[in-house]
Amino acid sequence: MFKILLTFVLSMSLTICGFSQDLPSGSKAGPMDSVEYSVVAAVVKADHLPKHPRWFMLSNRTTTFECDPPANTGFSFVGCSGMRTQDQSPQDVYNMLAGSLHSLTTEVFLDLMSKSETSTVVDKTLPLNVKQIIWGPTSTSSVPKELGAPDFAVYHSRVGFNKEKTLALVYVAAANWTDSSKTYGEYVMLGWQEGGWTILERYKMWSMK
Repeated sequence: MFKILLTFVLSMSLTICGFSQDLPSGSKAGPMDSVEYSVVAAVVKADHLPKHPRWFMLSNRTTTFECDPPANTGFSFVGCSGMRTQDQSPQDVYNMLAGSLHSLTTEVFLDLMSKSETSTVVDKTLPLNVKQIIWGPTSTSSVPKELGAPDFAVYHSRVGFNKEKTLALVYVAAANWTDSSKTYGEYVMLGWQEGGWTILERYKMWSMK
């Protein structure tokens, strides 16, 4: 059985910006919709697909703000899923991002936060013309051995939107076995422009480089 269990015990230095605004409480959301999958696909295509991709692994569950233990995705970053550190709250993450991502609004982050209290099942591949295997520790089937190791593995959060769904915020982490510089987790702001999602800004939370 092909198992992927990544535990990164890394140290990282994060600067918490002075910006501060209290977040209201949000309501939990339902399953992922097609728009969320398209947002994640835009980030993976722009940041992680090699020139000649073979296949990549997609976690079967979304990452969350949960720590000790993190969501059961097979990925652990110092006791969390990478969306925050153990000494940060979601409010701290918002303050940090708001000081760096100029297109981020409270509405968008609140939507992400309300969807990220618990993990959601990922039951569809991303709309990309690349072979993908959805897998995780809770999977009932194994990855075919003949495929070999994937180019990389993707662990992503739910997607936060504004009401009009013209702005989106998502956390995407990737583990690359051949190029450690491409192993990192980041928050990405995207905008809907001319029929597609375009990356506006990024904030890297951690990296292996």
